Amino acid sequence: MGFPWWQALTAPLGVPAVFDADDAPALAASALRGGAQWVVYTQSGPTLETLIALAEICNGHVLTSRPCTLTLGRPPYNAYRIGQLSQYLAREN
Repeated sequence: MGFPWWQALTAPLGVPAVFDADDAPALAASALRGGAQWVVYTQSGPTLETLIALAEICNGHVLTSRPCTLTLGRPPYNAYRIGQLSQYLAREN
């Protein structure tokens, strides 16, 4: 469905959203140009290098693997899990 659908789905949540483009470089590039901050792209080689360069221009980040599954739950665990997610997303790749 693409990044516009993902953005419409996740924007109202007010939490960081990671767009998973898997091995589709055009989908990843489209998401970065569309304003995605975090994009998962699982291939290596010249397309990865190009996407990383594009991410720098677009103020985004490319992750080469998917984050561990994270379920935000009810208090008191919610704040802890949001903290975990923030730490993961703040790491330099």
